[in-house]
Amino acid sequence: MKHQLNYLYLLLTLFMVAGCSSVPKTVTIAEPQSHNLMAPADKIATAQLKTKETATNLSLQAALSLALINNPELQAFSWEVRATEALKLQAGLIPNPEIKLELGEYDAEGTGFDTAETSITLSQLILLGGKRSKRRTVAGLERDLSEQDYNAKRLDVFAETTQKFIDLLAAQKSVTLAKETLSLATKVHATANARVEAGKVSPLEESRTSIDLSMSKMLLVRSERELTALRTQLGTMWGNTQPTFTEVTGSLKTIMDAIPPIALLTEDLSQNPDVARWENEIKLREASVALERSIAIPDLSASAGLQQFEETGNDALKFGLGFVIPIFDRNQGNIKAAKHQLSKVDNEKLAAIIQVQSDLTAAYQNLTASHFEATTLQRDILPAAQSAFDAASSGYKHGKFGYLEVLDAQRTMFSVRARYIKSLATYHKAVVTVERLIGRSISKHQSNL
Repeated sequence: MKHQLNYLYLLLTLFMVAGCSSVPKTVTIAEPQSHNLMAPADKIATAQLKTKETATNLSLQAALSLALINNPELQAFSWEVRATEALKLQAGLIPNPEIKLELGEYDAEGTGFDTAETSITLSQLILLGGKRSKRRTVAGLERDLSEQDYNAKRLDVFAETTQKFIDLLAAQKSVTLAKETLSLATKVHATANARVEAGKVSPLEESRTSIDLSMSKMLLVRSERELTALRTQLGTMWGNTQPTFTEVTGSLKTIMDAIPPIALLTEDLSQNPDVARWENEIKLREASVALERSIAIPDLSASAGLQQFEETGNDALKFGLGFVIPIFDRNQGNIKAAKHQLSKVDNEKLAAIIQVQSDLTAAYQNLTASHFEATTLQRDILPAAQSAFDAASSGYKHGKFGYLEVLDAQRTMFSVRARYIKSLATYHKAVVTVERLIGRSISKHQSNL
């Protein structure tokens, strides 16, 4: 039996040396890397170090930083990237060797083990057809696609966070406007009371100003409630349904002078991760076809062992080779399926490109329309509405105009200002949507205009 153990140690050593020569090195799974196309990377890094959600005032960079670090969906995607990295490691491993101990010809009623034959066999499956390298290729491409999907989700989170931030900023402006409306309605109501008491106007005018004052109070309450809801919606982007910040900081008034032509923006659609991923998708399906073809090649099973005859005390080495005969199962079904998956990839890529182009067209129309509306309101309509209201207010105090003229001018002015806030928010949200689709900032094209 001592000789058997010596032979067994020798066989194990040979198999381990052969196996270690082809075992891949340990892979360290790093955090997924990606690029931020929605905000400057240096500002995001600074916000990560200095900003906490407990801050009273929250900037856009701080909100993006919080979403990047804590968004639950984004965190789930990052784990998916690390999972595919682990699968890539697994795909490069070779099968484990197998050891088998057999005891034969045991005489239970006579000599017992004296005439038994004992054998120890060590076998190893040898993969042929380049299966390991093809599996690593497939796993590597799946890992690349997973990272591209992570980058796409990252941009989605950034875009959604930015748009919610814009909505909240606009809501804050609306609350401020509602407070101004209430303050003005209170002053007009006081003026009407004074004129009624002086006998200059009918008490009916005081009733009208009282109704307008109540409507202004209702508008303020509604605006404040909408503000609270939008603050919660922004907080959910980093997983907090009870945010502690009280307001966001920023300005909506910055508008680019001219919108780049859509043809110039369409050239950047290749930067969209939803489009760029299809190059790797094609490579993955080609690699899958190659892998399925290699699986059709039978693998070789090599074995070596020691057999001892207890009756004679003799030892013998034995060797063996074996493989599956591919008569019925030649993996033909999986090969055809992989080919069909490869054939349809061109149509899927074309459909994705058409969808992105369609989305860009719609977003561009929204962008140009909101840009025109915001600039027109800012340049022409707002000054005219303010001038008309100032003239009506001054005339009302001096008895030149009635309350209805003042009320009409007041409603027009505040309606225009509310519309201006909404158009600014729509414009900036459209900019974010277009930048998400082209994968870069629109300002990159300003030098070409």
